[in-house]
Amino acid sequence: MEDSTERLYTSLAEAIALGKSRVSMVDTFDPLENRLRAVPTAVLWRHVATPNFELLHFASVAREWNLHPLVLTFNRDKFVTRNPAKCALARLRFSSNPSDGSYSTIVAADWAKAEGEMISDVRAASGDWLVNFHQKFLSSSELSEVRTLDISDWLHVHGPTAKSYYRHFFALFTRSAILFDTFLGDSKEEQFTLEVVIPAFDAAFLEHGQRPLICRLDPAGLEGHSHWLRYPIDFYSTALALLDSESNRPQANMCTA
Repeated sequence: MEDSTERLYTSLAEAIALGKSRVSMVDTFDPLENRLRAVPTAVLWRHVATPNFELLHFASVAREWNLHPLVLTFNRDKFVTRNPAKCALARLRFSSNPSDGSYSTIVAADWAKAEGEMISDVRAASGDWLVNFHQKFLSSSELSEVRTLDISDWLHVHGPTAKSYYRHFFALFTRSAILFDTFLGDSKEEQFTLEVVIPAFDAAFLEHGQRPLICRLDPAGLEGHSHWLRYPIDFYSTALALLDSESNRPQANMCTA
């Protein structure tokens, strides 16, 4: 499985060089693609943009290589507790550094009540929308300059399921911008990678004659680690103030998704 996922990646130096050579060849009326090609752009695709250790790492790499960090979001996907990344939006874990085994917790939303709802319809413990809370959290952090763009409508146009829209999404990176991600081959993700990600990558490559420019997000040996979904302890008081609710006292129990 490792060999299958390894071929999805391009080194960052090569991706930047290829991106510069391809962008002048693009002729498109797609507003999203025009947005991506306006400046040299590094893209992270997540359901909601939030200032966790993953975003800090992504933004740091983008700055180092003079790329503009952009988070494309999918706010109108369903909230399901079996997905650790979605669950982490509702229960925030804070630690001093990514490798710290201990952490403090703040409840941001009732994830059990939110099961099956659109993420954009989930309420935070404060009564605000959960997506709005994370937007405010991001803008209050040192990552406030990171741009975000919800592409839910664009994704829905290209199909109701990941199998439908992933090929079109990957096609964006054959012509514009560089995608940062990590595709896992473990027991939880292997089926999705084999049945959705790899076929979509190959289809985009075949259709456009260029490999999608995807760079490995997680450092080798730290792929998919749960600590990327945690937040720096320095952000704890900010999150608590934004939620401003008695229900958000530190709690020891964890989300088990």
